[in-house]
Amino acid sequence: MPSFPNYRLGPLDSPGVPCTATVSAALPPAPEKNKVQAWPNPASEVISVSYTLPQSKGENRLIFTDLYGRAVHETLLQGASGRAEVRVSGWAAGVYFFSVAGAEKNLPSGKVIVQH
Repeated sequence: MPSFPNYRLGPLDSPGVPCTATVSAALPPAPEKNKVQAWPNPASEVISVSYTLPQSKGENRLIFTDLYGRAVHETLLQGASGRAEVRVSGWAAGVYFFSVAGAEKNLPSGKVIVQH
C-alpha cells in the first residue's frame, strides 16, 4: 500500500497550530538598471528605444548591426535613462542587433526586425 504524506499536520515550528499567517518584510523591488527595450518589433519606419543604464563617467552609445556584424547606425545616449528614436525606413528588411557600448561592462543588447 502506498504511503501518502499527511498535509494536515501543520508547520514544523509550531505543531499545535494548523494554520499560521505568513508575514513577509521584504523590500520592494529596486528599479531595474541595465535595461534597454526597443519597440515596435517588427518595425517599418521608426524604432523607439528606452534605456535605463548605470551612471558612468564615459558616454554610452546605442549601436545597431546587421547579421554580418557591420554597424548600420550609431547614436549617442544622453544621460543614464531616457528614450531615443531611430529611423529605419531606409534599412533593408531583415534582423538587426542592437547593443549599448560604454565604459561599463555587461550592458544590455537585443534584436529587432525591420520589414517594409
